Amino acid sequence: MLRERQDIRDSASAGLAKVIETLPEQRQQAVVEQLSTTLMRWIQLEISAGEAHEKLSSRLKDHMIKLIQEKRYAECLPLLNAFHLIHYGFLEKNENIRKTATRIIHSLSGSYRLDLLFAAYVKSSDQEKMDIGRILSRLGDASLHRLMDMLRDQPDGDERVRILHLIKEIGPAAMSVIKERSLKEFPWYHHRNLAYFLRFIKNNATVDVLATLLRHKHPKVRQEALESLYLVGENARGPLLLSLLSTVDDSFKISIIEHLGKIRYQEAAPDLMELLKARPLLATSARKDIEAAICVALGKIGTPEAAKLLTEISKQKFYRIASYPERVRKAAARALMAINS
Repeated sequence: MLRERQDIRDSASAGLAKVIETLPEQRQQAVVEQLSTTLMRWIQLEISAGEAHEKLSSRLKDHMIKLIQEKRYAECLPLLNAFHLIHYGFLEKNENIRKTATRIIHSLSGSYRLDLLFAAYVKSSDQEKMDIGRILSRLGDASLHRLMDMLRDQPDGDERVRILHLIKEIGPAAMSVIKERSLKEFPWYHHRNLAYFLRFIKNNATVDVLATLLRHKHPKVRQEALESLYLVGENARGPLLLSLLSTVDDSFKISIIEHLGKIRYQEAAPDLMELLKARPLLATSARKDIEAAICVALGKIGTPEAAKLLTEISKQKFYRIASYPERVRKAAARALMAINS
């Protein structure tokens, strides 16, 4: 069943399915248990969605149910993980095979079974709790929503860390749940957790969800989203940050400016220079912080066009209400050195 040739695998799987059907029920279960590791490897390898695939997949589903009922969670997990990977498209399969995996995940994640598993999770400790948690994290979106709810409401810090690890571990499989929850009303700290999860996910939807969280009303959510964007945003980081620059408060504006410098986003230089020149008659402390941050960012970006402006600021010797403060002049001088080096 694990041979490279499709015809050999087809013949072997059809023969096994037929033999199992001829056995008494108790013997059928024993054979499937004995061959479960081989069947799991075959499920991961197989690309033909024939009758034998459907029958043997169903046998594995029944075996997993039995393992869960007997609290043999560690033995169930690798079998479930094979179908989880197919269900979410992490293993390339045809549509029929994916539908089979999806049916099995849905069959295992009915509300009654989830109730039992979550109750067992709460009562368990240490390794068994982690095994149950990993099973729950691989039982589709309904189970993930319940894990997210548990994370949101959990007062115990150690338990929150455990749940965070479970969700982080499955990465992209959590994307649809994260996206859905990012658009709903939840406590700010739950949205911050969503922003944190996104740094472990790289797909087309990640930046869109981060863009939503970067506009969140709570500063800690925005900051977490910013850090995640830096890690996974790649070429989308600069344009998104630049689009936000004129819409955010001064504190977050500084963070965005710092990140634009950190990623050396050349296209940001003209906007940063204009912002640096368009200073008010009476500059607040926050405004001066922004000006210093812009100078540092321009130095990191290294665009030669900024040299003239930075020179004017760094060499400004006369003092008037609208003159740049000393810390901004020093930041301009350091930026100029970085550009000219």
